[in-house]
Amino acid sequence: MQVNNNNYLNPRTLYKSLSHTQTQLVQTTEISAACLCPYLFKLSYHFGVSRSHQDYIVADTVHDILSLISKDILLEKWQYKSKNFDDIALSIQKESSTISDSIISYKKEWARGEGREIPSNFEDDVKDRIRGILIGLAKRIMYKFERPKRSLAEITITNIKNFHEGRIDAILEFENGQYGAIDWKAYSLDPVNGSGSEKWQLVANLLLLNYRYTGDENNWSKCLFGSIVYYTNAYIPRFPIKEQTIDKVKDGRNFSHEILCGRSPPAKKPQFCPVCDIGSSPVCDDCQFYRKDSSLAYSGNIPDNYDKIRKTFFRKRYKIIEKGRNSQT
Repeated sequence: MQVNNNNYLNPRTLYKSLSHTQTQLVQTTEISAACLCPYLFKLSYHFGVSRSHQDYIVADTVHDILSLISKDILLEKWQYKSKNFDDIALSIQKESSTISDSIISYKKEWARGEGREIPSNFEDDVKDRIRGILIGLAKRIMYKFERPKRSLAEITITNIKNFHEGRIDAILEFENGQYGAIDWKAYSLDPVNGSGSEKWQLVANLLLLNYRYTGDENNWSKCLFGSIVYYTNAYIPRFPIKEQTIDKVKDGRNFSHEILCGRSPPAKKPQFCPVCDIGSSPVCDDCQFYRKDSSLAYSGNIPDNYDKIRKTFFRKRYKIIEKGRNSQT
């Protein structure tokens, strides 16, 4: 495929051209955010080439261990109203040591096979993060809620009616038919930002939970709580969740579906963007990069050697995606 001035294919046009059917599912709030923001739509994530932090292997390992032990060990060690948070975390870690050691060993072998760098403190970091997350679970979830009757891990829920699909880290089912959702924040030790993307992902997951258990995403009668458990604490939004918060998730989801179906709804700028409005956000490094890159290109100040590399890079991306699209037709 050739890209020239007369037939310029920008990332947004390319992405919406991948499918012209109405069977696509919106799977992540990252896609919604990208559709709503003309800068974020250029991020590498949507081309399948995402940037990873150095501790990705650590976070992935922690997530895998928590997924395995949440089905039984967490329930066996559940202590309602107990303030011995450290003891509970230590007890769970001790009981799940065989699982942890096995996953850690597997991840090391996998990383070597993939040629990935293994942090020098990999094993200690994994165990420390698990301990911190378990303390957060005991402090906020176990203390507040009685022992669930069942725990499910890594459940994919598909709402065909609303073209929405997502995978939930852990679902807790209680005796009275109520349910709760847990997202493990394993990639960072920082607290959850109640106004950040993690919040929107949680609300999207709760809509899927409502659909799974009641058949109606708008029926909140059985939803007991939603939470993001992070290092030594947890974020639990207050119920009922504000209508404008729910509407924001639905609007983003609907916008994404329009894009995936080949239509062209106008891009929208959020009421507040930490990059556009105040010019600083540590979680938007990619956005900052593309904004500066676009500014240089528009002003004609990109060095010749970089401009050549830049064009070659995007041209190859387009060729790969076009080849994949043609092979499916």
